[in-house]
Amino acid sequence: MIRNQKDEVLERGVLVPGRVGVGKSFLIDCFASECGLPVLEIGEFRSKWVGETEKQQARILLTIRALGPVIVVVDEADAVFGNRSADGDSGVSSRVFAAFAAHLGDSSLRGRELWIAMTSRPDLMAIDLKRQGRFGLCVPLFAAQNADEVAELLQVIARVKRITLTDEILRYIRDELGTRPLTGSDVEAILIRAKERAVLARRDHDVQLADLRDAVDSFIDPLDARLLAYQELSAVLACSDRRFLPEKFRDIPREEIAQAASALGVGR
Repeated sequence: MIRNQKDEVLERGVLVPGRVGVGKSFLIDCFASECGLPVLEIGEFRSKWVGETEKQQARILLTIRALGPVIVVVDEADAVFGNRSADGDSGVSSRVFAAFAAHLGDSSLRGRELWIAMTSRPDLMAIDLKRQGRFGLCVPLFAAQNADEVAELLQVIARVKRITLTDEILRYIRDELGTRPLTGSDVEAILIRAKERAVLARRDHDVQLADLRDAVDSFIDPLDARLLAYQELSAVLACSDRRFLPEKFRDIPREEIAQAASALGVGR
C-alpha cells in the first residue's frame, strides 16, 4: 500500500512486541525485502560527547525524510527511543525522546515513512509513542500455539538447514512436541543439535528420529521462564487488535492479564 500511495489506510508506525527468540527480526527482514522499498535500520547513535547525540539524531531524521517512501526499522525500540522521564544524563534521553515523538506525530509524513519498532518489553516504551497516530498498530508475535504450528515451524526451519523430515519424524513432532511453546530460535537450536549428532555418526544428510529425539530430550532453555512469561503477557497487553491474539488470550479481560503480569514480579 505504501508503494501504491494508499496513504489513507497506512499507519505511521507498527509496534511488533514478543518474547525473545520468537522471530521478530527475521519476520521484519522478510517483510521489508518483500516491499521493495528502501529500508533504514536505526542502530546505536548515542555519543559520549556533549551535543553529539542530538546532532546524530537530527541527521538520521533528515535522511529518513529525504529517502521517503521508506521503511524505518528500529530494534530494541524501548532502548532506542528513550523516555520522557529519563534522568541522569543531563536531559539527553528526554530530548531524544521528544524529537522522535514529534517526528512520529507529524501526520504529513503518513505514506512516506512506515516505522516498524520491535521490542520484547513494550511496557518500557513511553505511552506517548504507543498512542494512535504514532505506533497505534501493535502486532504481537508468539511462540507456536499447537501441533500444526509446531510442525510447520520445524518444517520451514528444516528446509533452511537442509534437513529432511521423514513421516516418522513428523509424527513424533506432532505427538510429542505439539504442546510445547517453541519459538524459532528454540527449533533452530534443536535441529542444529540433531544434525550435529548425524554428522558425528557420519550421516551428514540423514537426520534420523533418534537424532532429533536425543536433541529434544537434552535441550534446556537457559532463559528465565518468569521473564519470558512476562514478555508474552506484555505483548498481549500492548496488542491493538483482538485478531492478532492467540485464541487462549482473546476473551480474557485485560485486567486479569495485567494482574498475571504483575504477579510475576518482573521489575524494570
